[in-house]
Amino acid sequence: MKNIEVINVLYYCLFSMFVYYQQLHLKKFRGSSQIFELVLSIFAFTGMITGFVFLIYYGFKVVWWAPIVIFLIGISSMFFAVIIEKLLGPFTLSILGFIAWPIFAYLMFTTIPVGGSTSYNAEHFIESIRYSNEAAKISNQGESFTPVDPENMDKIFDYKKPSKKLNLLTLIH
Repeated sequence: MKNIEVINVLYYCLFSMFVYYQQLHLKKFRGSSQIFELVLSIFAFTGMITGFVFLIYYGFKVVWWAPIVIFLIGISSMFFAVIIEKLLGPFTLSILGFIAWPIFAYLMFTTIPVGGSTSYNAEHFIESIRYSNEAAKISNQGESFTPVDPENMDKIFDYKKPSKKLNLLTLIH
């Protein structure tokens, strides 16, 4: 699906796993350190809020139904988390979560495709510029009127690969 990137789903699943084990650790906490319990509570609560914010933000940035699919995949991925739990133990996953879930949260937010997949955006952007330029030529009797320097227009039209970054600041007068 072009609205759901596999890497985002992977980051969300790993993020969710670490937050889950911190919540589980907090629920079963029997330690004597009230400071550790407070820190664990803050991390578990912040992780839960971060997950909700991510899903809502993803829905606004990409498409409304994508967070539902990502959430369902995240729930079903907990079956794989059980395998990891058997290897490392729930306490270890909870402790690793202090470092891991903030990293995965950062990766989740920085890899959100804006308005669909990256390749779709590049193609859509290029077509929009072409149509705008043609419309400007018609309305301006053959002269194109665009904020992009005509010498740099070819750089925009050559941009077709999503891995190549387009810097508009270098293209505008």
